[in-house]
Amino acid sequence: KPIMTTQTYKVTGMHCGGCKRNVERIANNYGKDSQVDVEKWTLTMSSDSQIDIQGLKADLAEMDFILQA
Repeated sequence: KPIMTTQTYKVTGMHCGGCKRNVERIANNYGKDSQVDVEKWTLTMSSDSQIDIQGLKADLAEMDFILQA
């Protein structure tokens, strides 16, 4: 059975609840249970496989969010 891991990343460019929802929606394509803290500029997500960080970075960048990983 795969092991679930949780990672936290810094994401800049978020300002509001709409930003939070957009980042969580994108992140959920790459992992599970994505949670964003707009005030701390963090994205926490879980996955039972390796997260495609480059793909996640690219998808977030299309909406002007910068993932720092």
